[in-house]
Amino acid sequence: MDRHRLINMVLALEDDDHRINVIGNIAMYLANPLEHVGPGNERRVRNENYYEDTIPRYSSDDFQQHFRMQRETTNELVNIIGQRTHRTHFKIPLEKQILLTIWLLAKPESFLAAGDRFGVAHSTAHYCFAGITRILSSFIRRYIQWPHADERSRIVREFQQRSRGISGVVGVIAGSHILIKQPAYNEVDYYNRKGFHSVVLQAVCNDRRIFTDVFIGSRGRVHDARIYRNNPLCENVTKRNLIPPGQHLIGDSAYKLHENLLTPFRDNGHLTEEQIRYNTRFSSIRSIIERSFALLKGKFRRLKYIDIADMDLLNHIIAAACVLHNFILMHELDVQEFDIEDMNNEDYADNENNNINNNVNNLGNHKRSRIMEMLV
Repeated sequence: MDRHRLINMVLALEDDDHRINVIGNIAMYLANPLEHVGPGNERRVRNENYYEDTIPRYSSDDFQQHFRMQRETTNELVNIIGQRTHRTHFKIPLEKQILLTIWLLAKPESFLAAGDRFGVAHSTAHYCFAGITRILSSFIRRYIQWPHADERSRIVREFQQRSRGISGVVGVIAGSHILIKQPAYNEVDYYNRKGFHSVVLQAVCNDRRIFTDVFIGSRGRVHDARIYRNNPLCENVTKRNLIPPGQHLIGDSAYKLHENLLTPFRDNGHLTEEQIRYNTRFSSIRSIIERSFALLKGKFRRLKYIDIADMDLLNHIIAAACVLHNFILMHELDVQEFDIEDMNNEDYADNENNNINNNVNNLGNHKRSRIMEMLV
């Protein structure tokens, strides 16, 4: 309202008491002006001090529940990322960007809701998340590495002890479906045999549930065995002696039996006692890859369903979660088990037999039989 009209209205009041009340109300209005509220003009209510005031007051357990790692591990992560980048955005501290990113990876929360919690606009939350996620993804070769000779020997000993006799195992391989929104293009290729759209994370893990190889982004319709053939690991294993003759990976019956990748005996209802014993002990250590995926998806629940159309960013999100998975296991001896969720069978990539195991490799068959005969 025009100030002159307002003054004239006050002077026109005949009652002095009424005039005083009006002047008091005007003074209060000027001291605490109300913003116009209307469609599209609402002011968002944000938690302006969650990062600054609330997070520092979290107990150690509360912090780990929310951010999936201990404070000391987070501080180390901030230092490592800080050495890689001088990234800033609207004066948002790097640590705040990292915690916001971990929060979004850990919880199936929208950018709008996370932005409100951290006191930033949803567009800023997305910007920070995308940037930090790509930085984490760039660490994949640093934190997901094939084991060297001494480490492979340690892994072999550990798996042999746990299985009571299965020798030579340097890793366990499997695939896991990552549920995604229906892609705009080639959606049929992403629609898997289990009835939803997905990309496949194929991984190898060691005895500590640490990933030693990941292959990300295959379309959900593609079978495990074909994904493995497309994985550079397959060529490195078969042609470049990445695995010595006395060692091998193990996988389920979706994979082709090979000298460097052993599978269980296919249960046709006529297995011998020795074959059943082999399968039982084989399964006791093969299940560790399932626990690795369960830990990964339990900590970073964004992987339960990624509602993002940008397939490049989607793959970076999966890679970032895998990097953080290993980073935590490498820095923390006591990983809290409450973070682990039971895996639904639909999470696993295509592990039905499909007669793939009928096409066995003679060297692989001989190697498997020899190991079976040594079990007591």
